Amino acid sequence: MSRSYKNENSISAVTAKIIDIILKMPFDQRRRLLSDLTETQGINSRKHDRKDYLMNVQYMVNDQLYNGFIKNISSGGVYIQCPQDTMQRLNTGQPVTLTFDHPDKKIHIKITGEITRISDSGFGVSFDDFLQGFVIPDQL
Repeated sequence: MSRSYKNENSISAVTAKIIDIILKMPFDQRRRLLSDLTETQGINSRKHDRKDYLMNVQYMVNDQLYNGFIKNISSGGVYIQCPQDTMQRLNTGQPVTLTFDHPDKKIHIKITGEITRISDSGFGVSFDDFLQGFVIPDQL
């Protein structure tokens, strides 16, 4: 059902139209829209800036060893891509131990953290302690 608005260019009419469209969207589309909007508006819910970083990682959850790929990293956490069947065995709040090469110093790192989110292609980890010596250069 389409609504009719007195002044099509008023802020309330435009806002109402946007809300109507969003309410008709499937959840996945809403989530993508939110992600796109927060990115374009410069809204960053992260405490630490992230750096793209493709690297093999081994991680242990519940005494089970897994392999994956780091997609991005910060001094406070990491996002790991992994197979779908692995993600089905993971839950937010689980402790995890990671081993990988430090992105700046190229030394081997072993660090602990907690799974903070799980998405379609992987999961986010918040480190228990900051990754020492990790610096993201100023963005131009």
